[in-house]
Amino acid sequence: MKIIIFDFDGTLTKRDTIRPFASFIAKKYNHNYQLFLFYACLVLHKLKLISDKKLKESFLQLFVKTKSSEEMEEIVNQFFEDRVQNMINNPVLDKLKNHVHSHDRVYIASANFDFLLKALVKKWNISGVISTETEQKNGYFTGKILGNTCKGENKLKKIESVLGVGVLKHAIAYADDEDKLLLDSVGQGIRVT
Repeated sequence: MKIIIFDFDGTLTKRDTIRPFASFIAKKYNHNYQLFLFYACLVLHKLKLISDKKLKESFLQLFVKTKSSEEMEEIVNQFFEDRVQNMINNPVLDKLKNHVHSHDRVYIASANFDFLLKALVKKWNISGVISTETEQKNGYFTGKILGNTCKGENKLKKIESVLGVGVLKHAIAYADDEDKLLLDSVGQGIRVT
């Protein structure tokens, strides 16, 4: 049994999902002003004026804060049905399914949100997700991230904290060029374009 790690955005999907997710929620709740503010944050992030954590917390503040975990689960399920199905990189998903069928331990490790990715554990029968964790109090989202985003060096640390120290050198990872650090740190890194 091998440990297999898949990135999500740009690997299992053909593109990043944060903008389509923001657009989806904005349309559902008529949050056009929030969507405008989020696109402004995206520009600031692209110009490296705000961090990845600040961008993700902006998303949470604008679209998720005060929603219950049940409400977000319903939103995520609708988002997967309506939008994500068309963004899936099917050849990479087929590889994931082959690893699951071979009884490998398959994980998704992504900077994306925990509440978005946890739906895939059951859907794709994987072992788990390692992701950016969001804070909840009494079953409602606070709009904050716990710790750092699961990206770059933080992703490697988080993988080792969840799966054990030294696991990376024996693991296989599928990721895009943004995850060069992960690809270079595992036993076998498979670059997805």
